[in-house]
Parts: sequence; C-alpha cells; structure tokens
Amino acid sequence: MPASAKSDLDALPRHTYPAGFSFSRIHRIVQGCWYFSADGSGRFDPVRHNGHGACYLGEEDLCAWVEVYRTRKELTSLDLDTRRLVTATLSIPIEVIDLTARKTLGAGITNALMHGNRYESAQALATRASQAGIAGIRWYAKHDAAARLHAVALFGPAGVARTLPQGKPRARARPITADLIDRACQEFGYRVLPVP
Repeated sequence: MPASAKSDLDALPRHTYPAGFSFSRIHRIVQGCWYFSADGSGRFDPVRHNGHGACYLGEEDLCAWVEVYRTRKELTSLDLDTRRLVTATLSIPIEVIDLTARKTLGAGITNALMHGNRYESAQALATRASQAGIAGIRWYAKHDAAARLHAVALFGPAGVARTLPQGKPRARARPITADLIDRACQEFGYRVLPVP
C-alpha cells in the first residue's frame, strides 16, 4: 500500500469493541446470517479489494432494523417473517475506524461521506481500510436523524460466510421480536400491516 494511503488511514480515529460486545443484524432467512457485499451496492463495500466485502451490522437491534427497512414506512407481517434478527457476540476485541468521532474532520471527512447518495469515496476508504487489515468502519446510521444509532461494516471474504472472521463471534438467530417492532413503530413511525 502506498505511504500516502497509510498516512491517510493513520489520521482517522479508532474505536475498539471489547470481547463480549454484541452486534445486531437483520437478514433474509434464505441468505443466512453473514453476507459480505462487494458489488458496490453497500456504502462501505471494498469494491476494489479483490475477494473482500463488507457485512453490515448495528450496535443495537434498532439500528439493524433502520438499516434494513430505511424509509419503507409500511411493512407487512410477511416482511418480518421472512427475516431473522441475529445477535453476534465477539470473543476477542476488534478495532475499527470510527467516523463518529469529531477528529475525522481533521482527515477531511464530513457527514457527506456517511450520508450522501454517492458511495465512491466511502468505498475507496473501505478498500484502503480492508487492504490495511482494519476490521471495519463505524458510522452514524443514515436514517436516524437524531444520530444516536451506530452502524458498522465489518470486512471479510466476499459473499456468503458461515461466521464472521473478526473476533469469531457467537451468533444467535431468532424471529424479530415484538419489542423491537413496537420500538421501531413508536420511535420512527413504521407501521406493520396484517397480510390480507
């Protein structure tokens, strides 16, 4: 990796998730728990790092919900029944780039990278980070206007995986809980309609 790319990454703040920390992810049942996107459809896909992709998670269940359903405000019970909520608990600490820290401005990064409609710059950063062996990137979930929910893209081999490589997390999948549905409806205005 060129020295300029390394110094660019060195200027970015880091966040360490301790062993025992749990991430949340909502996924389609047919796809399995872990999928590492590398096709450019995700904001932090490392599209120019051959063989690597990004798996998108949240620091809590509500973030996983908002990252999946986004601005689609009316859902059916079928939409929820075809997905599972996964809790993945780290067995070892991992370190990620932290785009929620104010010091990112010193590296020239603003909220436009995390919330803009164009992904090229975010994907270039993800490519450099994954090539450097950094575990992932942390940012504020785009669809949370209060900027309280933290999303995370963890890097690993592109495509479907049986487990996450970082920290060898233990994963537990279950149906989306009634508590999460109620919270999403109350705090973000989602509606879950019965299937006709």
